[in-house]
Amino acid sequence: MQEEAVFIGTADTEARRGLFEGQFRLLLDTVMDELVPRHWRCQCLDHIHTPLGSLHRLADDDASRRHVRQLLWELSVSSRYVQHSLIG
Repeated sequence: MQEEAVFIGTADTEARRGLFEGQFRLLLDTVMDELVPRHWRCQCLDHIHTPLGSLHRLADDDASRRHVRQLLWELSVSSRYVQHSLIG
């Protein structure tokens, strides 16, 4: 019975990670899309920290912490790439 609860908890954590990473990817894709109005892109950039923070709180091993660092690196590089189009 307890093994079942651990499995369900792990599955729930993995589902939440997938959800938060999906939110991060959607926000990042919107920031990168130069056809989207600048206001929306800036709003997405302002709120992209929310799913990243949630992923950071869920990181419970080295692999998941490394994945969060990789997402932060991807955000850093990507935002520098489109920085010129976000500055009004």
